[in-house]
Amino acid sequence: KPVVVPEGICQENVLLGDDVDLSWSAQTRASYALNSRWDAHLNLARSFRSPGLEERYLYADLGQLVVVGGPDLDSERGLFLEAGLQVNWWCDARLEHEVFDEEIVRELAASGCKRIAFGYESASTRVLEAMCKGIDPEESLELIRRTHEAGISVTLYVMVGFPTETREEARATLRTILENQRHIQEVSVRVFYLDETSEIFRRRAEFDIAEVYPDPASDLQVYYDFKPGSGMTRREAREVYLEFTRALRSHFPVFQNTNMLYHE
Repeated sequence: KPVVVPEGICQENVLLGDDVDLSWSAQTRASYALNSRWDAHLNLARSFRSPGLEERYLYADLGQLVVVGGPDLDSERGLFLEAGLQVNWWCDARLEHEVFDEEIVRELAASGCKRIAFGYESASTRVLEAMCKGIDPEESLELIRRTHEAGISVTLYVMVGFPTETREEARATLRTILENQRHIQEVSVRVFYLDETSEIFRRRAEFDIAEVYPDPASDLQVYYDFKPGSGMTRREAREVYLEFTRALRSHFPVFQNTNMLYHE
């Protein structure tokens, strides 16, 4: 059968010849923050791939023809250029344990999500059940960890003085936050006030609210102070709120300047 042997295939230097087989690639990226929400980026990549020995000197018996590769194959060269804008964004979210799995939080981070503020409220299972939150505090901590490890900053909304909440339950929430502060960048705390449009206002007896105090000078009043039948008094709730703010200031860098806003 005819044999096709490329010229030079039997030279002694064909495998250890003068030309050195070399493949390489390089990539560089530059980004610039245009403002707090927009980033501009530029990607540049270059590649060079030399054909391998099998591609050059492969022995293939095709029946009537024997092919011994192509020693003169050209190298492959590649150039890649990409430019674009990325939007940075943040959102409020409920602690949905089954929704925010590892894949989802990674995709959120890749899409430009920089911060998620979760309605954590309390570390007490009893208080969360009283709020009808429908979340487990231990699973919430795991979700917070996943979010932080994906590169997303975590803010927690916390409430102090919910009807029937005790001082010990509120302090346990503070301890839990401090114990897990490596995964939490910011905490927003407020004292609970009764909103007249809420279910709690309409079902006050179920939440052990003994008395509501309308303000005669406020004809457009929406939030009401009240007297709880159990748990912390309103004065005690405000005292615990100040305990929170002092602890947050001493443990969280974001609160160690003069940018802390006190509100109830």
